Amino acid sequence: MVLVASVLVVYRVPVGREVLLAPFAILALVLLGTALGLFLAPIAGLYEDISRGLNVLLGIWFFLTPVVYQKAAPGTFLDWVNFLNPVTPLLVTARELLTSGGVSRPLEFLVVCGLTAPLSLLGWMFYRFGIAFSIERSGA
Repeated sequence: MVLVASVLVVYRVPVGREVLLAPFAILALVLLGTALGLFLAPIAGLYEDISRGLNVLLGIWFFLTPVVYQKAAPGTFLDWVNFLNPVTPLLVTARELLTSGGVSRPLEFLVVCGLTAPLSLLGWMFYRFGIAFSIERSGA
């Protein structure tokens, strides 16, 4: 957050009150990543191929998420991919709250945030049961 604040100051980006909401969007993004990680950790502990495949898939997913580019033009294939990507509303909302102060897709953001909390709970439960099975299976 210090780096983001310093970049906003250096480039003289005007900020409003909405910038105070950006940490909540970033928190939702972190929570979604944690939930997905909780699902994948026990499986990756059992099968090394999962870890290798994740490196490839995450590299592709990085380019399908508007991290290094702005939102795709409406009606394009990339716009459809971004619509299906659960990270896009969280990332775009955090970016928009930091830079422009508006939110272009509030409904999608709220839906993904609403689904992130139960997904985190399920991921934690899966991790708790899965890691015990993974340890037993590995013979440790």
